Amino acid sequence: MVENRYIYLIIILLLIISSQVSASLSASVDRTRVSENDIISLTIRSTDGPFENTNELAKLKRDFSILNTQRNNAISIVNGRREANYDLKLVLAPNRTGTLTIPSFASNGETSLPIDIEVAAGSVSTDQELRDVFLENEVSTPEAYVQEQILYTLKLHHSVGLEDASISPLDIENAVIEQLGEQRKYETVLEGIRYSVIELRYAIFPQSSGRLEIPAQVFSGRTTSQFLGFRAYDSRYVRSRSATHIINILPKPASYPQNQPWLPTWELKVQDSWQLHEPEFRVGEPVTRTISMVGRGLTAAQLPEINLTAPDGIKLYPDQLQSDDVVTDDGIMGQNSIATAFVPSQEGAAKLPGFTVNWWNTQRNRLEQTVIAPKIVRILPASAASMAAAPPQLAAPLRLDTTPAASVAGTGSFSGGYWPVATLVVTALWLVTLLLWWWSRREKSAHTGSNGQSDISLKQAFRELQKACRRDDPQAARKALIAWHSRLKPESGIMNLDAIASHVDHPELTDELAELNARLYGNGATGDGWSGKELLQVTAAITKDAQTESRRTDTGHDTLAPLYPL
Repeated sequence: MVENRYIYLIIILLLIISSQVSASLSASVDRTRVSENDIISLTIRSTDGPFENTNELAKLKRDFSILNTQRNNAISIVNGRREANYDLKLVLAPNRTGTLTIPSFASNGETSLPIDIEVAAGSVSTDQELRDVFLENEVSTPEAYVQEQILYTLKLHHSVGLEDASISPLDIENAVIEQLGEQRKYETVLEGIRYSVIELRYAIFPQSSGRLEIPAQVFSGRTTSQFLGFRAYDSRYVRSRSATHIINILPKPASYPQNQPWLPTWELKVQDSWQLHEPEFRVGEPVTRTISMVGRGLTAAQLPEINLTAPDGIKLYPDQLQSDDVVTDDGIMGQNSIATAFVPSQEGAAKLPGFTVNWWNTQRNRLEQTVIAPKIVRILPASAASMAAAPPQLAAPLRLDTTPAASVAGTGSFSGGYWPVATLVVTALWLVTLLLWWWSRREKSAHTGSNGQSDISLKQAFRELQKACRRDDPQAARKALIAWHSRLKPESGIMNLDAIASHVDHPELTDELAELNARLYGNGATGDGWSGKELLQVTAAITKDAQTESRRTDTGHDTLAPLYPL
């Protein structure tokens, strides 16, 4: 009996000593087995003072996202004995599946034990609490051609109020992404539960064939509740992850005509219209022709340029090309339109040449053509009005009449013929021409920056570069590259390819610039055979990085701004 008493006493002493030693710094979690959409609560407790080692917390970010931090200090004195607990509580979200480790933490010579967390892949749970908020996404097709539009829709469902709501940005390698309009809000009922829905739509244009991965997007936020008209927090953090999609991207078919713009779409229309329904062509009188091109699932930058050739006996005066992207239920619809004045210079018959646009029908999977047929027109002689507007041809030198004005008026002997009318018409036309010239100079100066370049955005400059690269036109690519770089780095003041190559710190772009320079200015260079595909991919990545950095600068963080005000 005496020996047993000693054993019990030793055990009690060991327990007291071990509890005092382990109580100085410890780490604990609410659970060690979770799904990838779950939230973990981590508590770091110290008895010696607040845990302030932020470098130790940085270890967490390898495997977890820190959604929130809170401190809670409790000090008590019982029977003259002081006890203190300094708690640092963190809300964590796992960054991936598998076995993740919450590392050990060190402070004031004390160290906590590491904790292993098992994270399983999981979708939306059937548990009602976890169905308060969830993400859904869908794509329009599992297979598409390179540069063909893919529609991507992301929906956030929530049956509770949300605060600090954000969704990770959509970032896809080797693809151009365009958001389709603003976010939409509506309500729906699923399994008897009423949800508010926030919907985001995107158009994705893959830039290379092969496997395209649309990564999962992650929602993070905090739920709120209403009590007597006041907003209250229930201190519950929610997180949801969308599905990952893999799209098979097909290359451009070998049967597609070479050296023609690649246009993958299900509908392309070209409209040819004149100022009048049945235009009349006369020498010296302008007739306006407008050609419009519309491509569904294509941006305006993808559409080919509308170039008209001047037939014999007619001069062409094209206006500026009008381009626009319109958002529809089917995605982006690109529109190009140009008006051209036809001014005949000689009478007779003239042939207005037609043109053909090749495009690939993605629904029927075949090559199609949209054709504007040639047209024979009859040019009539100049009308009396246009002849009167022309300066008169004098047969003899002009003699000045020195008769006093009062004498002329008094005798009525002056015979001016058509001279007063012709002089008045020519003067009026000259004044109109001068006014139009002044107005065009004013418009040009209004759209020109201090460096003489058009004040266009980076997005517009990149569209022009896209056009040149897709046409494999090195001369146009050189001009567009300079304009693109001036928007990307406006402070550089660079105006040639060599200077761009020496200024940028991007090996792939430097290689492409060297290749373009060699094609343009090397020995025996003609520019033939140059491909703009690689240059387009490199500049697309740089442009996307610049736009992402701009958004980060504007918002001050990497995630999207709150989805909506509550």
